[in-house]
Amino acid sequence: MNVLGINFSLDSGAALAREGRIVAAAAQERFDRVKHSAAFPVDAIAYCLRHAGLRVDDLDAVAVSWNAGPHLARPNRLRDAAYRDHREYMDIIPARLLQLKNDFLPGPRTRIFVSGRNGGLDVRYYDHHLSHAASAFYASGFHDAAFLTADGYGETVSTLWGEGGASGLQSRGDVAFPHSLGSVYAAVTQYLGFRANNGEGKVMALAGMGDPERFRDAFANILRETEDGFEVDLSYFAYYHASKTRYAERFVRAFGPPREPDTELLPRHLNLAASLQEAVERILLHLASKIRVETGQRRLCLAGGVALNAVAMGVLEREAGFEEIFVFPAAHDAGAPAGAALLLGVDEGARPRTAPWDDRLGPGAEAGATSAALKNYGLRFEEPADAAEAAASRILAGKVVGWMNGRMEFGPRALGARSILADPRRADMKDILNAKVKYRESFRPFAPVVLDYRASEFFEDVRPTPFMNKVVMARGDAKERIPAVVHDDGSVRVQTVTVQSDPDLARLIGHFEAAAGVPMVINTSLNKRGQPICCTVEDALGTFFTSGMDALVLGPFLIEK
Repeated sequence: MNVLGINFSLDSGAALAREGRIVAAAAQERFDRVKHSAAFPVDAIAYCLRHAGLRVDDLDAVAVSWNAGPHLARPNRLRDAAYRDHREYMDIIPARLLQLKNDFLPGPRTRIFVSGRNGGLDVRYYDHHLSHAASAFYASGFHDAAFLTADGYGETVSTLWGEGGASGLQSRGDVAFPHSLGSVYAAVTQYLGFRANNGEGKVMALAGMGDPERFRDAFANILRETEDGFEVDLSYFAYYHASKTRYAERFVRAFGPPREPDTELLPRHLNLAASLQEAVERILLHLASKIRVETGQRRLCLAGGVALNAVAMGVLEREAGFEEIFVFPAAHDAGAPAGAALLLGVDEGARPRTAPWDDRLGPGAEAGATSAALKNYGLRFEEPADAAEAAASRILAGKVVGWMNGRMEFGPRALGARSILADPRRADMKDILNAKVKYRESFRPFAPVVLDYRASEFFEDVRPTPFMNKVVMARGDAKERIPAVVHDDGSVRVQTVTVQSDPDLARLIGHFEAAAGVPMVINTSLNKRGQPICCTVEDALGTFFTSGMDALVLGPFLIEK
């Protein structure tokens, strides 16, 4: 059975499931080069179909990770300002799918049929948070587990929890929008001078530089645990109204004037970020404890935009009382189509086969096509005997190396397929990367990718973390040995790698370790500030020649400035 999953909203994307297994997936932003693209994912769909050798007519069904059905029950969308509404998806999505067929066709789970002279298309709409839950549970490899999803909103709820097993997913509770962790975090992100639904990672980084005690009492009132989950004091916010700002006047009176973009960051801003982060962690721990008691499960799966908060995910792993937690690497909305496609397969009797999850589901670059592109541009390049060793030698010499190898990552974190690599021992490397390569704020930290069996020598309470989605603390003298990847508060967002998971990257680190004595390198995404991760060879070349990178490895080929 061939099922196409799609998300058509902020972070549009597509995923293709074949016989219960995701074989291709990508975010639309990687193709149209608009970060967090909300365009209909026509390019992502085209890629998924092309990878599988299919046409739209070959699909058995399409699964949409938003369900407009609940919205149809409300007769006046404008009167009900507390909810977002997507009833237009019932018209727009089938219409756009018809366009993809290249010939005119007349013609909890909502289902419609698009029919015409060349057959029909079965389009099914799945609840947004259920799609997130499915993506995390079926990718985890757990036979049974609890799940927790949290983001800005989905249909009428912002948070969902329950458990999964052989019989599928069972919801146990939810928190209704406008009470929303994701929306509160986005509102504070905007207040601090960053773009909402884009700059939340910057706020997370600032939190490690502030004092959460300063506004702890205020946030204890703004975000409150309840027996049923949590609630937000909505008088501080305006994100559920038609308003230019997501925060309300009361928030400004409590915390002072909002920061203008690109102006000085004051201690007040750092402390506010720290207090927000602590409050979100407190609520998540409360929810996790509640879920553990209600379900009796020993494992927890997470997805939704809030699950991209790697600091909070590290706290959950250490303190929530679960034996294991799994955070879906494409936890944002672009990843929800994978869950919707798997849900549809389960509805039709398929048994999802997704573990162990490999996030490299995007387009690859064949050596022949790469060589042809380089020759077409008239570029000088070489083909070293071992590209990994050649890259390691450049990193040892203090150079910054772009690394494009294999299929592109599905999630928003580069994991070694579309990466920039550098020396973590150099204290100045963080500033070099921020100022001359990424062109971003100086306070932004960088992550290391470390050989799995050596990680515990440098980091506390570290477990296998192949998707770079949890933060741990540096151990002992790690800050002195690898200063470029340890944040101000001693925290590190770490990625672990094994020879089995990525032999080329592991070999590169092995060469670096043999000379440097450190089994890791800096790993950051192959892009510049404000741009999506590179998808094609042309994207990588554009980033290379317009940034301070010194060398670029494209599969077996090496280019140097």
